[in-house]
Amino acid sequence: MEHGKGYPYTTDSHSNPFILVVDDSTDNANVLTLLLRQKGYTAVAVASGAEAIRFLEKIIPAVVILDVMMPGMDGFEVLQWIRGNQCLARLPVMMYTADPSPEVHGRALRSGAQEFLVKGRAPISELLGAVGRHAMPSHATPEDRAN
Repeated sequence: MEHGKGYPYTTDSHSNPFILVVDDSTDNANVLTLLLRQKGYTAVAVASGAEAIRFLEKIIPAVVILDVMMPGMDGFEVLQWIRGNQCLARLPVMMYTADPSPEVHGRALRSGAQEFLVKGRAPISELLGAVGRHAMPSHATPEDRAN
């Protein structure tokens, strides 16, 4: 099964928690997915909020790592969409952003993010630890989660 060009997803990897990385920076997304895969996760990256929503309408990951500042639909809009969707409302979302401001941090947590990490400041071990706290094997479809 394939979701968009360049984003393969194989339902045969049930034993590895599936992580969705949403970041408009190809470099950031590639580094994160590589690190996650090295730690045994199944990881896929999409480059926009709209792509994330299209993906999440088909597959529910164990965790979403979500950039805040993206063109078009930003991370807060994606998070609002996730929290407003009955099938996704409890999905763990980690905001991972270059903006260290207390306002953005507070808004992320008030909006329903489980974690808020600042790119370049939070060690990768902290990011991986947060993923580990929230990840569980998950390849459910929205219909599976609703039942």
